[in-house]
Amino acid sequence: MIASYTSGNIEQWDIPGALSTFPGLSILPTNSNILTLSGWLDFNAMKPDHDAVTDSFELKIEFLIDHPHTIPLVTPLGNRIPKDFHRLQCGALCLGSPTRQKLIVHQDPKLRSFIEKCVIPYLYAFVLHEQAKPLPFGELEHGRRGIIDDFMDIYGVGSQEVAKELLRLTGRPRRKANHQNCPCGSRKRLGRCHNRIVNKLRSTLGRLWFRDQYKTISSGMRKNIER
Repeated sequence: MIASYTSGNIEQWDIPGALSTFPGLSILPTNSNILTLSGWLDFNAMKPDHDAVTDSFELKIEFLIDHPHTIPLVTPLGNRIPKDFHRLQCGALCLGSPTRQKLIVHQDPKLRSFIEKCVIPYLYAFVLHEQAKPLPFGELEHGRRGIIDDFMDIYGVGSQEVAKELLRLTGRPRRKANHQNCPCGSRKRLGRCHNRIVNKLRSTLGRLWFRDQYKTISSGMRKNIER
């Protein structure tokens, strides 16, 4: 089925590299614009000051042919991971905030990188959770609160209101945003304060993404945010 996708897609995703690194996964036949891999993901993981984990999970990984513009959807097969442990409404794993995942995928669109940086850390945390041990990467709440908290970390600020206003400015055109006061309280214009992180995010994912994220957290949201 790899031949049904363009050589550009294959080179960008490096699907052979992912299948070589994780030989328990294989491509499922499909006639749609969604590429699906399924099988057993074997991994070894350890974070300093936490236990090492060697384990295997049966998963299904789906992503559109416009990857890396959409985030892969990873769904566990079987009943080992309960539905109340960071799962989306559709049953897929909640691997982090949509913005955080998009930044990871943009930095390295290879499927192997996504598995190593998003999927395996989730599975590693779950195994420690099974053993009643502390989660190694903390725990982000679902919904509006969790997304705002993640933007606080992305912008490096300690206030939800400041993060929310920086998010709004990231969704605005650069020239207009830079003339407004920076919400961090520095009494400087954004163009002379937090403009570097704002400009970098805007150029990486596009201001429309951040405009939509601002609308989402401003209007309230359901528990689960997908893609």
